[in-house]
Amino acid sequence: MNSFLNINLITEWVLLIAVQVLVLNGIDYLQLGTPFLFILFIIDLPTDMNRITLLLTAFATGLVVDIFSSTPGIHSTACVLIAYLKRWISKALGPSDISSLTPSFQTFGRSRYLQYAAAMVTIHHTLFYFLESGSLNQAGQTTVKTIESVLITMLLIFSVEYFKYRHSKNE
Repeated sequence: MNSFLNINLITEWVLLIAVQVLVLNGIDYLQLGTPFLFILFIIDLPTDMNRITLLLTAFATGLVVDIFSSTPGIHSTACVLIAYLKRWISKALGPSDISSLTPSFQTFGRSRYLQYAAAMVTIHHTLFYFLESGSLNQAGQTTVKTIESVLITMLLIFSVEYFKYRHSKNE
């Protein structure tokens, strides 16, 4: 990766973490779910990224959010899982030639990108909320919380990706 790409990745990481910690963690729509936009960073990492680097990046990203959210290890675990599954999910839902793509509206197409992102978000949120609840006693409430959070997160992801897509078309 060149240094320009690294600077863009670091800037995106800092921005998404800051938005998550300073703004989104305070949102609890109807006291059911919280949007987790920061996982967009993991979703949008290049598909050809070294697996160990990807897993460590996901772990560090989740750990930083865990520290600021008082969720000891829950985000880290969910982030590592989606990073581990990223290659398979992008092969299953992305374009046929994904060898070195950075997932986006431009590279995957809107429909495929949204399917790919929805799969990643659903996996993250499901694991997160069920680990947070600590048991299956309130599975119904946890499932509702997960679905609501997935929908809000996907709306935010769509908005961010659409903005990036429109911005790149104007350049």
